[in-house]
Amino acid sequence: MKKKLLLISGIIIASTFVAYGMAEDKFKIYVNGAETMLNQIVENDTVYVPLRQYSNRLGYNVDWNADSNSITVDDYSYPAYKAVKKGDVYVYVDENGRQVFDDEYTYAMDFSDGMGYVQNSDYEVGFINVNGKVVIDGLYNATPFENGIAVVTEPVDEIDTEGDSFTTDRELSFYFIDKAGNKMFDRVFPRAYPFSEGVACVQICGTYVPSRNEKNVYTYIDRSGEYATEQRFDYADSFKDGKAIVTKDGVRGYIDRNFEFHAE
Repeated sequence: MKKKLLLISGIIIASTFVAYGMAEDKFKIYVNGAETMLNQIVENDTVYVPLRQYSNRLGYNVDWNADSNSITVDDYSYPAYKAVKKGDVYVYVDENGRQVFDDEYTYAMDFSDGMGYVQNSDYEVGFINVNGKVVIDGLYNATPFENGIAVVTEPVDEIDTEGDSFTTDRELSFYFIDKAGNKMFDRVFPRAYPFSEGVACVQICGTYVPSRNEKNVYTYIDRSGEYATEQRFDYADSFKDGKAIVTKDGVRGYIDRNFEFHAE
């Protein structure tokens, strides 16, 4: 039977989950041609998804106003501040080249997803918001934010993940954070790449630096942190235009969005 797709607000979801629960069978949802992982509930042959989650995938921002009991959906309007070098430091400028914050940084990157990547004099990495306020700091390294998620790199000696410990020659581990700096999924990886087309490529076994003594294993996770496929690869990369370059059992090729392997 054909299912209808409806949007519901986060507030409605909170009460609906108790009554109906999450859908046991996840349906494939495509946004602008790309499969997208969304929370779902099903009632009376209708699939409901969160308004905020779905709108964010389309590039819209959702705000809840408790005073007026209203929800507003608008285009993201993040300013495109650029990081430019000024002498020995970096500053942010607007589209007219005017400096927008007084603060100066040892290093900085252009704003992405409403967050600016900055590095202080101690070479610690952090993020500032569009008002120039530091909202995340004290990181070893990280990728710029994309769709509300960044990948953080931290030095470690050994980490236990799902019962199997791994060590890295460069003593690095990778995990995902949201814009509040909270760790997502409560999982770490020997290597991880930013989300692309709804999934992230992660290394789940092996070492950060390839080793002859330990086999590297890659796969993909969805935005809930669960494995998006049972497929495992010797090497894998992020998806682009519906394909991802992989090596499986020593054979180089690519996978499609159904994670089916195609040898070159």
